[in-house]
Amino acid sequence: MTTTPDLGIPELAQAQSTPEITHNEALILLQALDNGVINATTTAPPGSPVDGDSYIVGASATGAWSGYDNHIAIYYNGGWRFVPGVDDSGTIISIDARHEGLRIWNRDTESFLIWSGSPLAWVPFYDQQLTTTSDVTFGIVVVSKEIPGGQLVVKSGSNVSNFSQIIIENEHLSGTSGAGFIIRNLTGSPSWEWRVTGSPIVYKIRDHTNLDDKFTIEPGPTGVISFENNGGFLMEGATGGAQGSGTINATGVYDDGVLLTCYVFDQALDQTVDTDKWDAKVPDRSFYRRDENDEKRLVRTEVRKHEPLRKFLQRVGSKHDPLDLDAYAAHWKQKRHLTSMPNEKNFNPENGMSTGEWIQRLVETVEIQAVHIETLNHRTKLMKRKLTDLEKRLTP
Repeated sequence: MTTTPDLGIPELAQAQSTPEITHNEALILLQALDNGVINATTTAPPGSPVDGDSYIVGASATGAWSGYDNHIAIYYNGGWRFVPGVDDSGTIISIDARHEGLRIWNRDTESFLIWSGSPLAWVPFYDQQLTTTSDVTFGIVVVSKEIPGGQLVVKSGSNVSNFSQIIIENEHLSGTSGAGFIIRNLTGSPSWEWRVTGSPIVYKIRDHTNLDDKFTIEPGPTGVISFENNGGFLMEGATGGAQGSGTINATGVYDDGVLLTCYVFDQALDQTVDTDKWDAKVPDRSFYRRDENDEKRLVRTEVRKHEPLRKFLQRVGSKHDPLDLDAYAAHWKQKRHLTSMPNEKNFNPENGMSTGEWIQRLVETVEIQAVHIETLNHRTKLMKRKLTDLEKRLTP
């Protein structure tokens, strides 16, 4: 019997007898591809199958499934058929790179499986409407549909070594603030999670042989982030290695919350501040997303003003004027914090403040105190001159 070259579907021969048998055999194999499988983990034929039951044959299969690892097996008319089947000589057709892209529904996980050319394995494939949190195992994952208010959880199974790559496109995630995806390792020691929520982005996880050690993320055309098994992040180029749980080791950290504070000197020297000038020194924030051609497209711009300047000006001339030495001292004596710094009552240590805001407040404090140092220096010099004049008058 002749069969198709890649899937082993039987072909009708010219003028053959009982062609309906060959035709029906071909139809049942096509049904196996279209009807989905019960699961992808079974390694031996079940004891009481019924016609139409189909499986993806697990590794090291036994019995009637021996030699058909990763093939699709379907039960029909008292026996098992397989896709791919056999060639013209009756030899089992191996499932390999030629079958890349073969896709089938897995009823066990309620998700599609796709045959990957590298590595040669069935891996999860998402290209559908997801409405709830969904778990998939490592593989090639493309989320190209809306997930309203949901999260995609990508978790490692018992064997996650030597995978090709994970591609996660959460460009279409929407809904609640928790929408996004989680890459989770539940079997490693220690376990770890990587969560991404909010802004659209495409992440590629590079080839790796042991995710229990670490995994590496390429968040763009350049740059690499490694998440180490001690819980720290290590950015490409940084020296010293990962520094432990909760730490980030990078060549530099940039925060656009760090704004110039020289308006303190404008007020001290000129008794006025040009707010338009300082607003112009605050960069607006631009937000982009990638379109269907993978090109960056501006979706919104956040226009910013110099808010720390405005808070400073609100205090100028008040009973707690930061540039009046006595008023400045009265403030910290009464409120127990400096004018530029958060107070104990309102500060939430769990939420905290960004590094940029802390730096901005500290630099403003230094500049305020520089003005006070000059005020004290001026007073000291004046007192010295008066003391010198007094000594001269008292000298006989």
